[in-house]
Amino acid sequence: MFQISFFNNLRVTCYILLISILPGSLYSQTSADSLIKTIEHSKTVKKKPLKLVAPALMMGVGALALESHLLQDINRTVRYHVLATKPNVNNTLEDGLRHIPLASAFVVLPLLGAKSESKFIDKVMVYAIATTLADQTVARLKTETKSQRPDGTDRRSFPSGHTATAFMSAEFLRKEYGETMPWAALIGYTAATATGALRVYHNKHWLTDVVAGAGLGILSTNLAYLIHSKTTKLSHRVMSSKKLTMLPAYQQKTMSLSLVYRPN
Repeated sequence: MFQISFFNNLRVTCYILLISILPGSLYSQTSADSLIKTIEHSKTVKKKPLKLVAPALMMGVGALALESHLLQDINRTVRYHVLATKPNVNNTLEDGLRHIPLASAFVVLPLLGAKSESKFIDKVMVYAIATTLADQTVARLKTETKSQRPDGTDRRSFPSGHTATAFMSAEFLRKEYGETMPWAALIGYTAATATGALRVYHNKHWLTDVVAGAGLGILSTNLAYLIHSKTTKLSHRVMSSKKLTMLPAYQQKTMSLSLVYRPN
């Protein structure tokens, strides 16, 4: 009986989350190539912020729910209909699910011989930036908003950190392999959506916490690519101008590397 209830409720949760999250993820997917082009072509630089509107709106919906009685009523209604019979059972399932896109991007697909859009070092740098943006934002928002979890365990409900990590990795996987392997992006977003659904199902987050977390994850990844592109171009420009010189040194059995910048 519990297994039947589990899958029925989980199906409802996934359906609701897909309705809430899919517009943002589809918007992000359809604009992937144009986002890369806007990064590469300075003439369209003014259009870049528009690519971030959808995930930002998802975050806005979550933030609005902190004060909106209507959205809070929706949260309570969703919780009533999809809450697990035993919320504390298999709580750790989403702990593993959120890392599936990451494992796919850095381990599984490379082992299968799949070619990513970026070099390995660039992938590492982008993912590190995205992780920093997402983790720091989640931590700050949890501290500032002090939103109580549905199960009442603490006041760190908004936004969902699990969901932010999952969608950040799913968007990263899509941007690196989605062009040549669309099924990989589908797997990543399926795992991310299931992660968010389970957070609601296990009574750890409200629906709007999960929607905001998804938006934050997608936004963090796109910002990371933008930041990495800008910093890479700047470093290449500085290095090619011959104004920056690297001088190795050895003193007191210690090796060092000095950077000397000559503006004129």
